[in-house]
Amino acid sequence: MPVWGWRTPATDIPEQYLGTFRIVKRDVKMGTAWPMCRTFGYDYCIFMNDTKLTILQEKRGGEWRDWMVDSPYDWYAMGEFALRTQASNVLVGGLGLSLILHHLFLRRDIAKITVVELNKEIIDLVSSYIPKDDRVEIVHGDFLKVVPELASKDKKYDTVIMDMWTGEDRECVDLFNKAFEVVSNFYPSSINLFHSFQRLIDTEIVNTHFKTGLDGPLRFIPEDLSRAALQRRQSTQ
Repeated sequence: MPVWGWRTPATDIPEQYLGTFRIVKRDVKMGTAWPMCRTFGYDYCIFMNDTKLTILQEKRGGEWRDWMVDSPYDWYAMGEFALRTQASNVLVGGLGLSLILHHLFLRRDIAKITVVELNKEIIDLVSSYIPKDDRVEIVHGDFLKVVPELASKDKKYDTVIMDMWTGEDRECVDLFNKAFEVVSNFYPSSINLFHSFQRLIDTEIVNTHFKTGLDGPLRFIPEDLSRAALQRRQSTQ
């Protein structure tokens, strides 16, 4: 996918430092290929001119590590989640650069968006650049602990979106497993979406529903019609 003049709402966030977190800009040269992970069906995007990406980083073990990037992959992946979101009450785990919020703001059928963020520094770095919207509430706390508290107060959510994993692969998987267990226990009837893990979950849901593995394509038109269409195409070549 070709990308020209790239910018997102996070582009307006300036470079700044706070505690063990910082926001920096990274130069990306024209012709750079960036993974899209099949978002919108693309494997890669190509930057058609020089640009800058906005990056949220955390300092761990004396090194700065990327937490979130406003790359085409991250921006459009959040857009896909916003499209899959069921109104009207939404719970979000992880604030990051607030990319998902900017997509959800466009959904006028959403009445309430509650964001739970573990790190106060991230809230302070980013919240000033989030458009004022009475539908949004940002909660400082541990998502794994806040969810049971919300459920105990009979808070209802139609969709739960989680994007709060970072660090080493093992850390990400451990946190995902814990988050999956928590939301499955307290909000089993909600649409639960997990950034970076959703395609695996979707495949498992389909396999479980049909009680079979996906050894071949799922056909949405009768197989005989598919075969006939293929034969007609071959006969015209």
